Amino acid sequence: MTKGTDPQHGSTKRGGESGESLLRAARAGDLKKVLDLINSGVNINATNPTGLTALHLAAKEGHTAVVKELINNGADVNATSKKGNTALHIASLAGHLGVVRALVDANANPNCQSVVGFTPLYMAAQENHLDVVVLLLNKGANQSLTTEDGFTPLAVALQQGHDRVVATLLERDTRSRGGLPALHVAARKDDVNAANLLLMSPDANVNHQSQPGFTALHIAAHYGSTNVGALLIQRGADVNFQAKPPCTYVHLCLYLWYGRQNNITPLHVAAKWGRVAMVKLLLDNGALVDSRTRDGLTPLHCAARSGHNGVCTMLIDAGCNPSAKTRVSAPPLLPITRSWRLTLTMTLEYAGICLTCRHVYVFPSRLSQNGLTPLHMAAQGNHEEVTCNLIARGANLQATTGDFLNPLHVAAHCGNVKVARILIEKGCDMNARALNGFTPLHIACKKNKVSVVELLLDCGAQISSTTEAGLTPLHVAAFIGSPDLVRLLLERGASVEQTTMRGETPLHLGARCCSLEVAELLLTHGAAVDAKAKFGANPNMTTRDAYTALHIAAKDGRADIVQCLLASGANPDARTRALQFKLTSTLNAIKSSSLCLLPPPLSTLGRLTRTQTLEMFLHILPLQRGFCPLHLAAKRGRAEAARTLLQVMRPELVNAVGRNGLTPLHMAAHYNHVPLVQLLLEFGAEADRPVS
Repeated sequence: MTKGTDPQHGSTKRGGESGESLLRAARAGDLKKVLDLINSGVNINATNPTGLTALHLAAKEGHTAVVKELINNGADVNATSKKGNTALHIASLAGHLGVVRALVDANANPNCQSVVGFTPLYMAAQENHLDVVVLLLNKGANQSLTTEDGFTPLAVALQQGHDRVVATLLERDTRSRGGLPALHVAARKDDVNAANLLLMSPDANVNHQSQPGFTALHIAAHYGSTNVGALLIQRGADVNFQAKPPCTYVHLCLYLWYGRQNNITPLHVAAKWGRVAMVKLLLDNGALVDSRTRDGLTPLHCAARSGHNGVCTMLIDAGCNPSAKTRVSAPPLLPITRSWRLTLTMTLEYAGICLTCRHVYVFPSRLSQNGLTPLHMAAQGNHEEVTCNLIARGANLQATTGDFLNPLHVAAHCGNVKVARILIEKGCDMNARALNGFTPLHIACKKNKVSVVELLLDCGAQISSTTEAGLTPLHVAAFIGSPDLVRLLLERGASVEQTTMRGETPLHLGARCCSLEVAELLLTHGAAVDAKAKFGANPNMTTRDAYTALHIAAKDGRADIVQCLLASGANPDARTRALQFKLTSTLNAIKSSSLCLLPPPLSTLGRLTRTQTLEMFLHILPLQRGFCPLHLAAKRGRAEAARTLLQVMRPELVNAVGRNGLTPLHMAAHYNHVPLVQLLLEFGAEADRPVS
C-alpha cells in the first residue's frame, strides 16, 4: 500500500490533527517533519477548508524538495482545490520553475483548467514568468484554451503589457485558435503599445481576420478604441473592409447582433454601438457613409435601431440617405384567399431583430426583410428622439416595406405608443394597408396592444376597415380572446355583425378562441335579447358553410360558451351545409366496393375489425356536412358540451340524422368515445338504428 493511505491514519479529506500538521510542515518547507508524518501513515492528500493539499502549499512556497518527496510518496499531482486549481496552477502563478518542472515530470496536467477556465500557462503569462511559460509550452501546454470570459494566455499577456511573453507566445502560435488574434485583443483593450508591438512584426497583417471574419478595426469600432483605431488606419487598415462571417459564429458574433449578415464594415459596427468618436474617425478617413451589408443595411439603419441620435445626425450630415431601404431577394408574403386559419405567422426578421406578427390569411413563403428604412428601425426600437430627428431630416413617413408595412405598422406591432403618436402627428398614414390588408389598428389588436389601439381610435383610425379576407379589428380582437380590446372596440362603435369573406362574424371567432367573456360581450353589448339582429350579435348567424357559433363551441367542447349561446337563443337544431370531400384513390376504391348494406352502429361494431369499421365510415364520409352541433360534440368527444345540448334539445333530436345518414351515436361509436356513447344512450339514443 502507498504510504499515507492507511484508513486508520485518516481516510477523510481533512485528515484530522495529523493532516493539519502535514499541511503546516509542507507550507514551512520542513522536509524532516513532512517525512516523519508520511512515515507515520498520515493521509498525504489531506486538505484544508479551501481544498489545498500539502502539495499545493509546498508548491506555493517554492519548496522543491518537499514537492518531490510528496510526489514520490504518492501525493496526487492533479488534485484540485475548491476553485479548481492544481499544484501546477499555484507554482506557475508564483513562478517557481523548479517546482513546475518537478510537477510536469510527474505527469501533472499542463492543460488542466480551473473553475473559471484558468490554465497554468495562463497564470504564468499573466504574471510575466517567461521561463515557466517556455517550460509549459515545451511540455504541451495549449495556448488556445480560453477562460470563461474568452481570454487566452496571449490576451492576458497583451493586457498586462508583458512584451517578452507576448513575443514568445506569438512565436509559438501567431494565432490563438480558441479566441481572438492578438491584434484584435489589443484593439479590444485599446492597448496602443501592444498593437504597435504586434504591427512591428514583418509578418503582421493589419487587415487580418478573426474566425468570425472581422478585422482588428472592426473590434476597435465595436469597443470605441479610438487610439488603436487611429494606429490601425495609420498602418493601412481598410476602413471599408467588408467582413464576411462564416455560418459558425463564435465570440464577437455574439456581440455584434448581425445574424447572418455579410459585408459589415467598421462604420456599421461603430454606428450600432454608438461610438461617436470612432464614427468621426472612420468618416474622416474615407469610410463610405452609405456602405451596405448584403441585405442593404446602412450604418444609419444600425444607429437608428439602437437609438444613437448623435450618430444618426453625424451620418445624415455626412450624406447618408435617411430613407434608404434594405434589400433582400426574398419575395413578399403571399395572401391565401381560401384559408380560414388565423394562426399562420408572418415573421419580419431583420439584422437580428425578431419582429413576429401573427397575421391571418397569410402564408410565410419566405422571410420578408426588404424595404425597411431607418425610420422603421427607430419605430421598432421605440426611439422617440431618433424618430423626430429622422423625420426632421427628410425621412419618408409613408415609406413601406415589401409587404407594405409603414413605420406605424411597426410601432403598433411593438406597442410603442410614444413613437406611434409622433408618427401620427407628423402625418404617417394610420389607415395604410399591408399586403394582406392589415392596418396598424389590426396589428395593434392582434398583438393586444390596448394603449396603441386607444391612440389610433382617438386619432380617427377607421374602426370598420377590413383586410383582404374581410377581417375587422373586432374580428381580430375576438379571435385573440381579449375582453379589454373587444369592450373598447364595441364602445367605440365597432359592428358585431360585419362578416368576413367566409361569412364569419366576430362571434364565430370569439367562440373559436374559447373565451366565454368575449362571447358574452358580443352577445350582450348594447342590445336586448329580442333585438339581437339589429343591435347585438346574432347567435344563429351562419358562415357560408352554415356553421354557427354554437357549432364551433360544441366542436371545441366549451360547455360554458354553449350554455351562453343557448341562453341567448341559439338554435341547437341548426344544420351545416353538405360539402363534398375530395377523395384519394384509396377512398374512391373503397367507395366503389360492394359495401352496399350498412350495419347498425353498435350491434355489429364489436364484430368488425378496426380496418373494416374505418372502411365502413370512410364509405359514407364524403357527404359529411349537414351535422347539428350535437354531431360535432359527439365526434370530438366533448361530453360536457353534449350534455348541455341534450338538456335543451327536443328529446327526438338525440337521434338527429345528418345528410350522410349518421346520428350522433354513430359518430361517438366510430371515434370510440365511450363516455359520449353512454351519455347518448342515457338520453334515448337508438343503439340499433341503421344508417339511413
